[in-house]
Amino acid sequence: MFGSPRVSKVLSGVLKTSRIANAYLFLGPDQASIQVSALDFAKALNCLSQESRPCGECLNCKLIANAKFVDVLSVAPVGTSIKIDQIREIKSIVKFGPNQGKYLVVLIQAADKMTTEAANSFLKILEEPKDHVVFVLMASSPYAILPTIKSRCHKVAFPDGALLAGEDEASPKLLNLLKKHDINQLFFFSKAMARDKSNLEQQLVNFMLFLRNNLLQSNPGANKILKIVMDTIKGIKRKAAARVALDAMFLKLLEVF
Repeated sequence: MFGSPRVSKVLSGVLKTSRIANAYLFLGPDQASIQVSALDFAKALNCLSQESRPCGECLNCKLIANAKFVDVLSVAPVGTSIKIDQIREIKSIVKFGPNQGKYLVVLIQAADKMTTEAANSFLKILEEPKDHVVFVLMASSPYAILPTIKSRCHKVAFPDGALLAGEDEASPKLLNLLKKHDINQLFFFSKAMARDKSNLEQQLVNFMLFLRNNLLQSNPGANKILKIVMDTIKGIKRKAAARVALDAMFLKLLEVF
């Protein structure tokens, strides 16, 4: 549900006890999978189901998946860093608490890329926690994050990438999204994968191998599907724009599925 079995156990336990921390720090080099897990956590916090959370089917889960839920906000670097103006904007929003759901969730990608001014401003927000406001910080390494910010976050360590962990969490999710023709979630994956440039080629290789193992016997278009992914890998090796290449790949794959 939330990535590796260990991470899933930790976050599922948090949901069961309802002891929700004000801030979480999701750490690991596979930022694409971490961003998807962070979004799933935001869904779970606001899911309307009384059983499995996130259910993926209730109104709140669907709105979050389509980036139309006002109580899930996303912050990402502008250029090479997260600027103080971005943090000030978040501060002006979170003071009112949730509007549509049970929790207002702020997802901060590449939290280790905050400028010094932005980090100090964000620390002040954490020093005055608001009820039903949850921050999820994501970073590949904890070392560039202020110790005073880290100390106020519940840390969740993710595996060192699909290959090193002996498992590929992203590929089954991608295949499921392709089968459902969920273009919005596929583009979310595309954006997350493009940001994780150091692992991008390996992720695509993992995805291609997963498709080969799962589709070769059952899907008549399997060879075409594998060629689309292979061509994308070749294009990225030739320095093609990662986000454009990934978006185009998913659009082509949807034509086959």
